[in-house]
Amino acid sequence: MVWLAIIHLCGNPSSLESIATRYFEHYATRSDFAGFMSYYAENAILEDLVYGDRKVGRDAIRRFFDWGNSDFDGHSPNLKVESMVIQGQQAVARGYFNSFSFKGQKMGPWYFVIWLEFDAQNKIKHQIDFINYDNDLLVHRKDANQWIQLDTP
Repeated sequence: MVWLAIIHLCGNPSSLESIATRYFEHYATRSDFAGFMSYYAENAILEDLVYGDRKVGRDAIRRFFDWGNSDFDGHSPNLKVESMVIQGQQAVARGYFNSFSFKGQKMGPWYFVIWLEFDAQNKIKHQIDFINYDNDLLVHRKDANQWIQLDTP
């Protein structure tokens, strides 16, 4: 009984809020790519609605993030979460990415809203990014609206 009371008072370390918080901590430090990728389900989907990019499957997401790319030059923390809302199997975080450079070009800071949906094993099965990129990066953006599947009457 006492043990259950302690768990209730301290919070369950496997709760979705704890998992989402640890995910963003991994994301912010960029120091443990395998640990970061372990949050994703094998068949996860990542959609960047502003840039119009969609990656399906953990391997495609791994290639998309590509933390080993030497063209990236940033400082930890890479991002700051200012607020997060958890509801059911979903977590929505709002914050900003700090400035960095990629291939010698300065980028950021950028505001973001990242929506995460988790499966029954608390792995990310769907991620939707809304990132306020610099305007000059949007010249070659794709149209994410083509992914809409309209309900037909």
